[in-house]
Amino acid sequence: AGTSRWLDSASPAPVLLPAAKSILESAPAGPGRLAQVEALLEDAISVWQRGLKALPREGDAALDAGGRALLERWFRRALYRDLGLLALEEGDAELALLCLEEAAEARGRVRPGAGLDPLLLSALARARYECNELQRAVELLDDIASVPGWELAAPAARTIARVAVVGSGADAKVNR
Repeated sequence: AGTSRWLDSASPAPVLLPAAKSILESAPAGPGRLAQVEALLEDAISVWQRGLKALPREGDAALDAGGRALLERWFRRALYRDLGLLALEEGDAELALLCLEEAAEARGRVRPGAGLDPLLLSALARARYECNELQRAVELLDDIASVPGWELAAPAARTIARVAVVGSGADAKVNR
């Protein structure tokens, strides 16, 4: 449930919804890429929504309003997550940050919880770090480290915290 991929790559069935990789590849690098990717993402999501609305409300294959909302939310989060992970892998931290925060539904401080897998959260922390949002990256890694089994994030949080304090070589704080 964490991915937007519907079929494996060897499947002969037609692909009705674009995968995150095809969305990222269709938006050329350069100015305006962020807006193009967002428009392509929202187009894919609207295709998904129309498909859900076409399902019957009663009888076989029925889907009530709650089920529609759940599937719509899942698809949105999965598509943004996949695209964010690909963008981070490509080195586009700004796009990755936007997508991963949308996938994590970042409306404030993001904390580990249901639907927030370790890969999503650690990628979000990395995107924040690469976008020079060091304090937010440290906060997220500290929250991740507080969960049993995820303690490995604590040394990374301390390392980033030191980078945030030290700054650059030209900074007067480095001499402390």
